[in-house]
Amino acid sequence: MFFERNLDQIKIEANFGFCFGLVEKEKKRRRSMVKATTPEQRARLVAAGFLRVDGLKTDGGYIIEPRVSHLGRHDSNNGKTVIVTEGGEVWLAVYSSPTSLPDWERRGSSLRAELYRELCPEGTGANVPCSNGEELNFRDVLCRLANPDWIPDKY
Repeated sequence: MFFERNLDQIKIEANFGFCFGLVEKEKKRRRSMVKATTPEQRARLVAAGFLRVDGLKTDGGYIIEPRVSHLGRHDSNNGKTVIVTEGGEVWLAVYSSPTSLPDWERRGSSLRAELYRELCPEGTGANVPCSNGEELNFRDVLCRLANPDWIPDKY
C-alpha cells in the first residue's frame, strides 16, 4: 500500500513535470515571436517624452518589470502614462492635464497616439509604475536618459 501511494504520487509529479515542460516550451515559443523595439521606435518614444524604466528600483524597493499579460499594452494613472512593448520594455512618461500642455507637448500627443497604435496592439491594461507616489533614484533616471539600455548596478 505504501508503495502504491508513492507510485501514484510519482505519476502525478511526472504528469505535472510534463505539463510544466510544455508550458515552458510555449513561453519560449511566444518569446521568440516577440518583436524587439527598433532604434527608430525608441527614438520616437524619447521624442514623445518617455523614459525606459524596466529594471529600475523604486524608493519602495520594487524593481519595475513587465508582467507577461501586459506586453503590448499601454495605460495611464494619476498623470503618468506607460507603454509596455511586446519586447518587454517599460516606458514611462509624466504629463500634466491636456489643457495646460505647452505647444511641444500638444504636438507630442499625436506621436503618442501613433506609438500606441504601433507598439500596443493589445490596447490598454498595463500596470503604471510610479503612479501612486513611488519615486525612482535620480542617478538611475539620469543614466537611463543618457542610455536607454543602461543596466543598473545590482541593488
